[in-house]
Amino acid sequence: MRPSRSEVLALMRELGASAEVVDHSLKVLEVAGSIVDDLRAREVGIDSELVLLGALLHDLGRSRTHSLRHGLAGAEIVRNDPSFAALLGEEDREALAKICERHLGAGIPAEDAAKLGLPERDFIPETLEEKIVAHADNRVWNRVLTLEESRTAFEREFGRDSPIVKRIIELGDEIERLAGRL
Repeated sequence: MRPSRSEVLALMRELGASAEVVDHSLKVLEVAGSIVDDLRAREVGIDSELVLLGALLHDLGRSRTHSLRHGLAGAEIVRNDPSFAALLGEEDREALAKICERHLGAGIPAEDAAKLGLPERDFIPETLEEKIVAHADNRVWNRVLTLEESRTAFEREFGRDSPIVKRIIELGDEIERLAGRL
């Protein structure tokens, strides 16, 4: 059995997640939950509990760093902290660790990861669950943004022709299409 939302939130706070990180994670949970509902209505196979746990935990690494390495830090916590071992099986911990590692933007290819000081490997979301959390996170800045507002914000930040923006748009389109929203 997987932990409840209140158990996960208590653990996040215990591990040092700030009120801002918790608030952000709850907004990502709201967006991810809406996507999950639409996917289930379309009978798309998905581990909805994993998505919701991942939405809550994707930024757990911000309890250690607010740098780009927060994805790696969150993965390390989920994989190695005894509290998670008590709550989740190894398979779930590994799936959640990958959500933490791969949620940044629409993922980071190995060559870009190396340039950014990350291990030289792909951090691209692979599973549908990983993709939903990454997409939901892209929709939450100070508030939940519409799909168009999110795209405009990323274009302002990285430039319209940036490969980062192109990956974010492709990921968003994939998830929104599956959910029947495009």
